[in-house]
Amino acid sequence: MKRNQAAWVSVRAVAAAAAVASMAAGAAGCGGGGGSAALKMLPSDTKVVVGVDLNKARGTGVWETGTDVLRSLAKDDTVGGSLDKVKETLKDFEKKTGMDPVNDLTYVIFGFAEVKGDLQGAAIITSKTDLDEDAIFDFMEEETGSDLDKDEVKGMKVYSDTKGNGSYCLFDKRTFVMGDHDWVDSMVELKNGKGKSAGDNKELAAAMKKVEGGAAVWFAAGVDDDLQDELRDTPVKGLDDATDFTGAVTLTKGIKAALRIGFAKKEDAEDVAGKLEDFAKGTKKMAKAMSEGMPFMKDLLEAYKIEAKGTDAVVTVDVGEETVDDIAKWLKKDGKSFLPAML
Repeated sequence: MKRNQAAWVSVRAVAAAAAVASMAAGAAGCGGGGGSAALKMLPSDTKVVVGVDLNKARGTGVWETGTDVLRSLAKDDTVGGSLDKVKETLKDFEKKTGMDPVNDLTYVIFGFAEVKGDLQGAAIITSKTDLDEDAIFDFMEEETGSDLDKDEVKGMKVYSDTKGNGSYCLFDKRTFVMGDHDWVDSMVELKNGKGKSAGDNKELAAAMKKVEGGAAVWFAAGVDDDLQDELRDTPVKGLDDATDFTGAVTLTKGIKAALRIGFAKKEDAEDVAGKLEDFAKGTKKMAKAMSEGMPFMKDLLEAYKIEAKGTDAVVTVDVGEETVDDIAKWLKKDGKSFLPAML
């Protein structure tokens, strides 16, 4: 996928469902078990894995607050039009396919890598209801305005967008895969027991073991030579010695996010944790100056904790229910100024 094009995420139904889920929940994710299974489905080129488990978000206080914000913004003339388009697409998708993306989707797991300067990847989407293959692909052709070529790869139907927007495949009645052409073909090969998977990437597999099982959103990345080179140019020196990065967001009435940076040595973790603390203190003044009109920002700036735990430098941000409510109030009042562009 080129950095400047939407590629396989051009399917508006999936994008709309993800947008609604993300805004309503603030975040949503799946546990480490789902990620470990996904590694076996993703190709060995995968460098970063991101997981979303909507089941971990639905019904939480954050989800309910986010839903309330959307209802409020939908009444505003500035935002209502954009939200109406999303709702219309979702309703149309449900009517024509029999699947409700917001309520029926369970997991969404993304795998990414940079290949020759281009960002490439694939998504694994699972549903709690059976998927109607013909109806889904008919809808996709209608939405994208592009015919889909159908090929047989290892006995499985793989649909490819004639406009170059990727490939799609139903792995089973409840698992939908979409991504760059080569990635989807590789995933079909893996399903048939051939080729190497992301599970063979030792750095990434090791990082996955650190992902918190009860997390809402999570990600894992192993540090390869290319990433190591980029980390040398960051303001925080010593990050290029990292072996892996993992992150997790847990939802209840509040939001708790944790970033873990793994190192081979305990001393390196302690050194980087100290430098991260210094960097955070240095950016606080600038953040405060930019946060005029955002009363919750003061709480956010005080909600973090940076420490070394064994060979990991850990950054934790714990946002309580009151702060979440303050953010919701601000979104209802001022969020209308930026939400349409985001949608």
